[in-house]
Amino acid sequence: MAIGITVFACSKDEAEIKETTVSKQIIKPSGVISPERASVLDAEWTKTRATNLRNSKTGDQDNRSSWWSLEDMRNYLDYAENQANELGYEMDGVRVYYAAYPENDESEHAGQATMFIVPTGNVSDNAKNGNMLRAGNGDIPGSDPLNDSNNGYPPEANYPQ
Repeated sequence: MAIGITVFACSKDEAEIKETTVSKQIIKPSGVISPERASVLDAEWTKTRATNLRNSKTGDQDNRSSWWSLEDMRNYLDYAENQANELGYEMDGVRVYYAAYPENDESEHAGQATMFIVPTGNVSDNAKNGNMLRAGNGDIPGSDPLNDSNNGYPPEANYPQ
C-alpha cells in the first residue's frame, strides 16, 4: 500500500506554486496477528491468569490492558530515539513490561496493574569501545520509560474492547 502526499512549495516571490507528490510505502510489520489469533491469546490469558490476578486483589477490579494515544506513541518514539542517541545508543525497538502501582501509591491507580514501555537498542558505532559492546534489544540504561496510559474500560475487559 502507498500513501500519496501533496506538498506545495512557493518560490521567493511566492507567485509560482510547485506541486510535488511524495509516496510512502506502508509495510506490514512482522508479528502482526489476526483479530482471531488475538482473541485466542486473550482467552488463554483469561483462562490461565485472570483468576490469580482477581484472587490477589481485595475485590477491586484490576486493569488488564493499557492504552496510549497515537500522538503520545509517535511523540514517545521520537523522544526515546533522541534520548537513546544522546546516551550513545541506537534504538532498535521497545519492550513492554507488566507492572503494578504500590498499594500506598499516591495516584488514583494504587494497587492496580499497569504496563510501561522502555526503548531498547545497542551502543552506537560512535560510542563503542572495548568495554561497551553488547548485543541489541537490551533496555537502554538511563532512558525514560513511558507509563501513564489509560486503563481498559471496564478495567478487567477482555479483547476486543
